[in-house]
This record gives sequence, structure tokens and C-alpha cells, in this order.
Amino acid sequence: MTQRGYAVGDLVGLVVSWTPAIILGALARLVSYRARDGLMYLIPVYGPFIFAPTILWRVAYLPRRDWQPRPDEIDMAIREVV
Repeated sequence: MTQRGYAVGDLVGLVVSWTPAIILGALARLVSYRARDGLMYLIPVYGPFIFAPTILWRVAYLPRRDWQPRPDEIDMAIREVV
């Protein structure tokens, strides 16, 4: 009986810890980060207190973008314009 409660607790823990990483990974593509950079949320102090606010700040200020695009984004933008 304790095994069943332990498995459910592990599942809840995984969902709670991975959900922000998945959401940040999806948002990261919009703001010149790679999707796999969402995994940086799982780094104990850096993720929740530095990386997540940076991504959310960039999403909030997306209409007034002032950061440099990644090199692969420049190539994609040139292809779309031409």
C-alpha cells in the first residue's frame, strides 16, 4: 500500500518539476533561445530565479525586441523577406 502512494507522489513530483521546463522551452523559441534551453529551469538556483524571469521578460517585451537574434534566426529572416 505504501508503494502505490510512493509512485503517485513521484509522478506528481515529476509533473510539477517538468511542467515549467516544458512551458519555458516552448516560449524560448519565441525569444531567441533554443527549445532545449528550457531544461535550464531544472538547475536549482539559476533556473527559477535567473533563467525563468529572463525568458518571461523577453516574452513580455517581444513587441519591442532589443536583443540580438541568433545566427540561424538571421538566415531564416533573410529567406522570409526575400
